[in-house]
Amino acid sequence: MKKQHYYISLIFFMLLLGCVSEEGTFEEDIMSPTKTSFAPTMFDYLYNLSGNCFELEFPLSVFTNTGMLITFLDQNGVNEFKNTQNSNFFIEGITFPFSVTLDEASSLTIRDNNDFSNLLTTCSVPSFSMILSQGIVSCFDYEYPLQVTSTLDQSNSRAVNNSIDFLDFLTDLNFSQITLDYPVTTDTGITINNQFEHFNALRNNCKVIITPIDENDDCPDLFDFDIEYTKPQVNNTTYTFTLNILDDHTPTKIEWLINDQIIEGETETTLAYDIIKNGVYNACAKLTFSGCTEVVEVCQIPPLFVIDINEFCSPNVELKVEKSSLNPAEYNFKAIYRSIDHDDITYTWTIDNGITLNSTPITETSNELTYTFSKAETNRICVTVNNPSCFSDDDIITDCKIITINDEDL
Repeated sequence: MKKQHYYISLIFFMLLLGCVSEEGTFEEDIMSPTKTSFAPTMFDYLYNLSGNCFELEFPLSVFTNTGMLITFLDQNGVNEFKNTQNSNFFIEGITFPFSVTLDEASSLTIRDNNDFSNLLTTCSVPSFSMILSQGIVSCFDYEYPLQVTSTLDQSNSRAVNNSIDFLDFLTDLNFSQITLDYPVTTDTGITINNQFEHFNALRNNCKVIITPIDENDDCPDLFDFDIEYTKPQVNNTTYTFTLNILDDHTPTKIEWLINDQIIEGETETTLAYDIIKNGVYNACAKLTFSGCTEVVEVCQIPPLFVIDINEFCSPNVELKVEKSSLNPAEYNFKAIYRSIDHDDITYTWTIDNGITLNSTPITETSNELTYTFSKAETNRICVTVNNPSCFSDDDIITDCKIITINDEDL
């Protein structure tokens, strides 16, 4: 029978009772289990990454979400337990104090969550907050509001109502590690019931790269950048995206992407992009840096925005008139009308003598018309916009101009 390298709480209690010396060598709080997001973060790091800057000292006691206390006798026990975990049974906390050996062979005692936080920071282990931020930027968002609590201060809890608020919250140093009030639901309809499922969703479904920071690498942190966008004014469909550099890292190359399509020729920190179709859009910038082998991709917050066509339907049309220089009776007319969706728009042109108002329709349906008058009289020419995407049949958007033709014009 294969030897097990961990055992449950009853055996551990017996071991403790048998090992207490007259001097009381075990500290009073050694069996105080603490629920903390640091434990799942650490074990996720140990399971999935190599080159760790610390090693665990054994025995080490943890407890699961079911309340079971488990003691690991060596690293093999930790490795074996990896395949035991699932969404219903996973490490949720740890007992303080415990010790680790740093890569310089010095021993360090971790007595509380603050020590735990300092250890992971020293070893560049990504915090749960950082992993969540990467997920929001690159993969999925959540249905709000969410209730979030600081691991370091359980009394510090608050509700967040949108992705911008959540990302600001996650960059707060007081919330370098957090717990969520599960279950939570993503904007794609996935329900996440606990932190174990959350880690798996971020790493497996979103392909979030959970890697420690390489201090010898000149790659900047993803959170040294953000992208803001400015909505256009009325009658304008041009969005302006601005890459903000929050640190002193200057990219040697910038590529802008809209919905994963590279916008050719756009290499500056600002992108002006004309959106002419309603739909869902995502703007990102791929950044290259000197001395960094990785390409950093930054996307605007929130990750997606929806263009509502009705926000960009002009309430009126303007008729421009230009007289031909070759023929005084010939005029060029152009209807100026802005809408984000051009496919369904048609233009109806009519002309009358301005007195009887019996309009004569013109067959042209585009926004430009060239017309030659044949009588010396005053005429009224009108254009009406027909846009079923923006307006009902009862909405009439029309502009007219009075054109006077004299005998000498003919």
